[in-house]
Amino acid sequence: MEAPESASTASVIADSRSAPAKGTRPYPRHHAVLKHLPTLPRELIHQVLDDLGVGTILELICSNDVPWLDNAVSSHLVLGKIFPADKLLVLKAWLKIYFEMRGTRRGYEGLHSRFQHRSISYSEILTDVQYRVQLELKKYVPFIPDLEDYVPEPGQILEPVTASMAFPEVEKLWNTLDAAEAKLNATKAHQLQEIVRLSRIYPGWLRDSKDPTKEKHQNEEHRIKRYEAVAEKITKRQILGKTWVGAYWFESGRCPVMPYDCLLRLFLKTLERFPPAAEAAPVLMRTLYAENFGSNKGLKQPMFLTSDSKRLPHEQRTLPIPLDERELQWLDGFLRSCRFMAEWDEEWKKGLTVAEYWKVHNGQFLGKDLV
Repeated sequence: MEAPESASTASVIADSRSAPAKGTRPYPRHHAVLKHLPTLPRELIHQVLDDLGVGTILELICSNDVPWLDNAVSSHLVLGKIFPADKLLVLKAWLKIYFEMRGTRRGYEGLHSRFQHRSISYSEILTDVQYRVQLELKKYVPFIPDLEDYVPEPGQILEPVTASMAFPEVEKLWNTLDAAEAKLNATKAHQLQEIVRLSRIYPGWLRDSKDPTKEKHQNEEHRIKRYEAVAEKITKRQILGKTWVGAYWFESGRCPVMPYDCLLRLFLKTLERFPPAAEAAPVLMRTLYAENFGSNKGLKQPMFLTSDSKRLPHEQRTLPIPLDERELQWLDGFLRSCRFMAEWDEEWKKGLTVAEYWKVHNGQFLGKDLV
């Protein structure tokens, strides 16, 4: 004789029936089931399971590692034949990886839409999940050369997934790929935060390197806010969804900001006026027209290379990777040097210090107090 359906059980079933479908996660309202089931007899738990599709049940048991729920499924008259306890553990391990992949992007087809009928077999479900896991792992293949620089174990070689790989190998590969992408994204986020830091320390000194006008913009805070917003979003996984956050700033391999050319010209004039010691180490040329042409104007004046001046091999990559750390180190060093010169009380000529010379020739950029 069947136990009578309690009011709480009926409400749980009603909740599960009316739950909206989600492509990237289990039915959110199905989690209400787990709040009530532990208080019910096993017979009533089986009644609740009778009302749910196979895919929904799998989402529940894999999204919530609850032993009593696994036992309830394995002891169910019908589900127990599909998912004996030993086989359920194997399937859960594969589904754990699948759900982790599914959580990295939108657009995944939920299990509840593929596995609803009780006539499906365990082997059909396992084969389907294994195929989908391997299919997603293969999407990493074009990016492996870049990801190998960010693997947890330096020097580790990432092998493409094959159909013959056992579960431990697949799990290790997925964890390594995911950790490498996480580190890569975190590096880009840190670099954007460093750009924000420099922009705030040296207000009005930096511009967008792709800005063709090279003119000073009044609303600099708007640009800084954009970097801060992207730095927060860029840590999310992107490879499986191929949604490259902040690609505009990383695709060229060059720093997305650079000092204004007038700072470079003042810097070079100051070096010319106070040349470094003869034994100073040589530095690589990083500018066009490095020599000072005096009163000449236009293109013959020293200027920074822009992204249009020369294409880098870095631009051919399919995955936007972090900048070379030396780019930001150079930028920080250059700005520090400019600040020193802008505050230097050394005499440029009689009655005029270096700081005053900078103020006269670059007043619009030195009007703000440096932090």
